[in-house]
Amino acid sequence: MMLNFNFWKNKKVLITGCTGFSGSWLVIFLNFLQSKVIGYSLKPPSKPSLFNIMGLKNKIRLYNGDINNYNSLKKIINKEKPDVVFHLAANAIVLDCHRDPINTYKTNSFGVLNLLEILRSYKKKITVNIVTSDKCYVNSSKKLLFNEESPLGGDDVYSASKAVAEIMVKSYQKYFSSNIKITTIRSGNIIGGGDWGKYRLITDLVLSKFRKKKINIRNMNSIRPWQHIYDVIHGYLLISQFTSSSKQFHSWNVAPHDSRLSVKKIYYFFFKKKIEKKLLKKNIDIEKKTLTLDSKKIFRKLKWKPIYTYKIMMADIFKWYEVYYSKKDIKKYSYNSLNRYFDRLKK
Repeated sequence: MMLNFNFWKNKKVLITGCTGFSGSWLVIFLNFLQSKVIGYSLKPPSKPSLFNIMGLKNKIRLYNGDINNYNSLKKIINKEKPDVVFHLAANAIVLDCHRDPINTYKTNSFGVLNLLEILRSYKKKITVNIVTSDKCYVNSSKKLLFNEESPLGGDDVYSASKAVAEIMVKSYQKYFSSNIKITTIRSGNIIGGGDWGKYRLITDLVLSKFRKKKINIRNMNSIRPWQHIYDVIHGYLLISQFTSSSKQFHSWNVAPHDSRLSVKKIYYFFFKKKIEKKLLKKNIDIEKKTLTLDSKKIFRKLKWKPIYTYKIMMADIFKWYEVYYSKKDIKKYSYNSLNRYFDRLKK
């Protein structure tokens, strides 16, 4: 399946959580595709933030609101009448979720329920893409490469809250979906320029490299399906196109070429040396040391595969922050970078 520019042109697309890292890049992509973007979100979660740096407030219809505010969200949906929804609003920091389980379940699980219940009486046909997490699977040593049929679950609060959301979506799709087409998307660890989320590996490496901040590595041997934000959003868009005409409910894994990248390898790219022992910090034993995804389904059905190899991905990320911290024109670099990505797509 090819990215269909005509499909997206003038489409009214609602993004919840649009001020976050992934949401901001999704706004940029959809602006490039000439969609009419509506944003519903809290304020940007970090300072600095990609949303503010790129001036995205002036490129969309933005409503400040909490996904847990049912009446506020319903009012915006009924007013704007979107054709497509990308639900990204979430408590996404695993350690914060562990410290605040109640608000995590409210946002990550019942925030999804609010959206689904509002759309149950929606009079217009709509495509709804619920972005959950690669951590929604039961992660045991018996099975490390998860496909879409792997059992849902999770030991920690974040993982469990995402698994609950998945189960809710499947229930609504089966019984209440006369006018809505729903899909769930489980992407790997997303990285790219403009991410300053706390407890994030790239954020820590960037601040150490360009701001000489002290860095603490929690799990140097951790393995994750790290992938570039551009490839992930390309997957989101193809999935949404497919969902709009599909008669079946689908869940999708979106994973990189190499689903076994380690912290050590990414650290080495930034500093060209091995991690020193003094940088290692004892970690709260919440996150699993290994997580890998099987994305054969999205390749088989949609012909999606990552465009960026590890080296291209890391070079782009490093250059993005280098341009930003040297106070050069980061907007120009970002749009040029995206244009290069679209050129690769065409090839």
